[in-house]
Amino acid sequence: MNRPPVNRPMNPQPRLGMNGQVALLMVLALALVEIACGGGSGGISGTPAPPPTTGPYSVASLNGSYAFTMTGQDTGGFFARVGSFSANGAGSITGGVEDVNSGAVGTAILPFSGGTYSISSNGKGTLNLTNQTGTLQFTIVMTSSTSGLLTQVDGNASASGNFTVQTPSALSLASINGSYVFDFSGQDPNGVPESLVGQFTASGGVGGSGVVDDNDGAVPSGPQTFASSSFALDTTYGATFGRGIANINGINFAFYIVNGSKIKFMETSFPSLVVGDATAQTGTIPTTAAGLSGSFATVMGGASLSGSDVRGGRFTLNGGNVINIQMDDDSSSNSGSGNSNAFIIPNGTISAATYSVDASVPGSGRGTLQFTDSKLGTFSFIFYLISPTQAVIQDNSAGIVSDGSMLAQTAGPFSTASAAGNWALSFVGQSINSTTGGFGEEDYLGQYTQTSSGSISGGVDFTELSAPAVATNLAITGTMTVQGDGTGRNGYTIKVNASPSSTLNFSAYFIDANTFFVVGTDTHRTITGTVIRNF
Repeated sequence: MNRPPVNRPMNPQPRLGMNGQVALLMVLALALVEIACGGGSGGISGTPAPPPTTGPYSVASLNGSYAFTMTGQDTGGFFARVGSFSANGAGSITGGVEDVNSGAVGTAILPFSGGTYSISSNGKGTLNLTNQTGTLQFTIVMTSSTSGLLTQVDGNASASGNFTVQTPSALSLASINGSYVFDFSGQDPNGVPESLVGQFTASGGVGGSGVVDDNDGAVPSGPQTFASSSFALDTTYGATFGRGIANINGINFAFYIVNGSKIKFMETSFPSLVVGDATAQTGTIPTTAAGLSGSFATVMGGASLSGSDVRGGRFTLNGGNVINIQMDDDSSSNSGSGNSNAFIIPNGTISAATYSVDASVPGSGRGTLQFTDSKLGTFSFIFYLISPTQAVIQDNSAGIVSDGSMLAQTAGPFSTASAAGNWALSFVGQSINSTTGGFGEEDYLGQYTQTSSGSISGGVDFTELSAPAVATNLAITGTMTVQGDGTGRNGYTIKVNASPSSTLNFSAYFIDANTFFVVGTDTHRTITGTVIRNF
């Protein structure tokens, strides 16, 4: 690995992206965006969202213990929190605990003494968690009866993430069993963007061997095997909240068990900080290119040599060849002139488009994918298969540190009419603030209804620490325009009815009838996100 597993040096080295600020994004929860906003007032005025659409949710929808992950920016820079909270189904938080890794406080374990929450029928609501530092305030949106998205709105940070109900019977080391694929991203000890993807094995909580690809500062390591890992359940919080500590290839983590198939991790060796999930491999993992085929949608976020970069799109795998490639790249510049570059792939002629499943690390699900665009150069990726239809993916193209998800496209063709219904959205990112001239993260969390003609109406919450600005329940309008059979690039627009208003334009790529990725197409902003049907 580029970052030594123990006793990692703190020598300065060239930084990627955003004038030294970490620009590596947790994809599916984070994005980059530049938007005009109220300067310095701490709030944004605008049109309030319409009354919520009647749906299946209420305070009873949040009942049990939920593991969560959040990443963002606080007064110390890039930070993360992972933890668990318990809701009683009647509007009260009865307990919980979180681990925080932040430049403002270092690392800390903070129990929750209580709190409150509310949920409207459309799944939109609030969540307040009280610990020894005060009360953390979030807005949330349920994406199903067992999971949701959240963003911090108390003005102390710009941060977003997700939460998932925990299985009480799985909160033990015995449930950590089998092979897991992980995707951890953040920063190394020098604040340089870093992405680690790979696989580890465990047997009843006894760690085994594994393999990792470490892209540290746009210097990919290639596959690096490690002999062992370790896991221990916290004697205070483990049995109730699934908390434990782990060491994977020399890196120390706090973890929270969701169930036997999902574990949330955060590094605890400040100032190093990588965070992400490990997911159990299922099904028969292909061992050859011939065993892996079909159409996939992907989205990745991270940093480039000039700023921040996000990519999303789709492609088809067929017998070692990659065909039907459509991708959008949205990148920013740290020159002080703002975010300024969005382009589509193919831009020229595509050649040498191939993929393989790596035989040198058998059973890991590791593979490679690459293609060359005659005008844009060569694009190179590493993936680890969670199943034959799901993978984590790391961008190893020149000058890029980026990672994300690669999911099989199913249930097509898609149409504007079939996309009608109720959706939750999460857009998060970093921008050049028009008031301060500095870089700062912005977070959007919303819920809307789309008609069969593609018209969108709903509400969104917005926060930007560097402005500073927090606004909740702003009205949004927009359109979804499905092109052809919907399996390729589609049009998607969201207008935030703040003062002044802002229109965000995207390409949208469907995964299935209930989820799509978006990548910005505006030349003056960089943005990506995930949109999930919530009823």
